[in-house]
Amino acid sequence: MKKLIGTLILGALAVSFAGTVQADDQQTDVTYEVENSYTLKIPAKIDLQNLDSPIIGTAAHNIKPKQVLKIQLGSANSAIDDHGTITLTRQNEKTTAQKLTTQMFVSEDQQNPLKKGIPFFEAKGANGTGATTELTFAEIEGEKPAGTYNAAITFTASVEDE
Repeated sequence: MKKLIGTLILGALAVSFAGTVQADDQQTDVTYEVENSYTLKIPAKIDLQNLDSPIIGTAAHNIKPKQVLKIQLGSANSAIDDHGTITLTRQNEKTTAQKLTTQMFVSEDQQNPLKKGIPFFEAKGANGTGATTELTFAEIEGEKPAGTYNAAITFTASVEDE
């Protein structure tokens, strides 16, 4: 009897170990994300008297698919009006400041001056050496008494979905 009970217990254990093991059919996603990165090329100073076609763009960029890096004139530029006219003001003026005007263009499009809030440069994908565009300026207009004239211009960059 002891032998029979022992055999039954061994048989029960054998059946329990021989049962099928089930696993859920679930998928494991493995991810790695590289964020957008870019280094802008924006001139610190542009000398309109000795203009040497300033460039603007990126020194390098790595932008995600279906996104684009855009550069534009900042909307807070008080020296630029809605028509893209840049007003340069004579420095150290004791009375009403003398002003000169010009407009800035992308070299390939001399018909449409750059305007605030409208992108004029775009970069996509990855480029280790970057991408640039040349800027040009219209002839300086206005009476030109001696002095130094300047205007501060800011550029903004953003990455947006296409």
